[in-house]
Amino acid sequence: MREPAHSAELGEGVLAPGERLGRYRVLRPLAVGGMAELHLAHQQGAGGVAKTVVLKRIRPHLAGDAEFARLFENEARLAAGLDHSGIAHVLDYGVEGGLSFIVMEYVHGPSLLELLKKTAPQAMPLAVGLSIVRDIAAALHYAHERTGADGHPLGIVHRDVSPSNVLLTYDGEVKLVDFGIAKATALPQATRSTSIKGKIAYMSPEQAKGERVDRRTDVFALGTVAFEVLTASRCFTAAGELALLNKVAVAQYPKPSSIDPAFDPALEQLLARALSVRPEDRFATARAFQEAVETYAASRGLSLSNLAVMQAVVDACGRPAYPVTTDVLEPLPAVGTTSRVTGSRRRRWAWPAAAGVCLLLGAGGGVWAGRQGKEPPLEERTEPAEAPTPAAALPESKPAPTPVEKAAPEQAPEVREPESESAVESAAPAPAKRRKKKRRRPRSSPTTSKSGEDAKAAAPEYLPPSRR
Repeated sequence: MREPAHSAELGEGVLAPGERLGRYRVLRPLAVGGMAELHLAHQQGAGGVAKTVVLKRIRPHLAGDAEFARLFENEARLAAGLDHSGIAHVLDYGVEGGLSFIVMEYVHGPSLLELLKKTAPQAMPLAVGLSIVRDIAAALHYAHERTGADGHPLGIVHRDVSPSNVLLTYDGEVKLVDFGIAKATALPQATRSTSIKGKIAYMSPEQAKGERVDRRTDVFALGTVAFEVLTASRCFTAAGELALLNKVAVAQYPKPSSIDPAFDPALEQLLARALSVRPEDRFATARAFQEAVETYAASRGLSLSNLAVMQAVVDACGRPAYPVTTDVLEPLPAVGTTSRVTGSRRRRWAWPAAAGVCLLLGAGGGVWAGRQGKEPPLEERTEPAEAPTPAAALPESKPAPTPVEKAAPEQAPEVREPESESAVESAAPAPAKRRKKKRRRPRSSPTTSKSGEDAKAAAPEYLPPSRR
């Protein structure tokens, strides 16, 4: 399922990194097959919540294939109802651009097929192989026993149990995936099919003949997987597909002891039962197969655990870091933006920049207002046009009068009885206060100060005509 795709295949209608399917953003392609393509993707939620998922999408050239579309939808419907630790969860199903896609749980680790290739030609440790077979049997039994909303069994048969559809995590978990051709006998006739589907080398005899299948078909397929895990050799091999199909139909396979003379006869007998030609001679259920494996392991003093599986996976494949990219955590761009990252950064700094501009404008306005309140230069003080406000006509702001001006009676009416300093200051606006204080600075000249005192002393001598 996760075999690496060739770069040449990735250019034929495959989603490119950064593209979106609904609320999911594609990170990179994982694998491309003849019927579907797999992509690693991120689901971005509110508040920075993100989840790494796998997108499985129908290939564009199959968009009009009604039969394959039915199988694809059937996979989503069946797998979405399965909630077991040994089965990869189906999270969502959608249609984008006329192409259906399934959102699945991302399993961080290699497939069993990849592990077998890494460890070949040696067989993996017996406890590791039996642990994997036990966990697959447990997941299959759960799927076989799954009931519908009415409480009746759905009769699910996976029909494609193979090393490529078993995923192993770097923590030792074993997960069964790909219910794409699974059959549910309790569903309407439209979901049933007697055509041959699956990988020939892992089919049961009745499946290869196109006959009726049930849960014992998956037991046989699991027997072929167990044979390969425990012997490091395929159960069925042939030069061509037709020859291979004939071998599968009669269950013609080599004995494990012919491959490894030290192979335990009791374990060989266990495999022979699972690989019986007649369904009634096999284990009746996957649970019975699981119990037989556990009983054999206990009789040989073997401890079946996920820790052993984890160690085998890490030793063979290493432990790559969990796929995380920084750009997918950026906020989504607004509608109409051309750059995902640049547009986000622009919006991120928009409010701080606006606040900074407002502060600069406020500071500039304060400076401008302060400059408006400053007194004019000395050479402009005698110009009448430089005193635009009424506060400039106060006695303190007038130039010192000359002796001739004090003697002239016609200028006497210009001198008014001033109010108290507190009243003048309260009536004048705030800039007038600053202007009043700043205009006292040039009083360094004795002449100017004396002239101002003479003006104040002369003011009380004035009497109106009625009192003369």
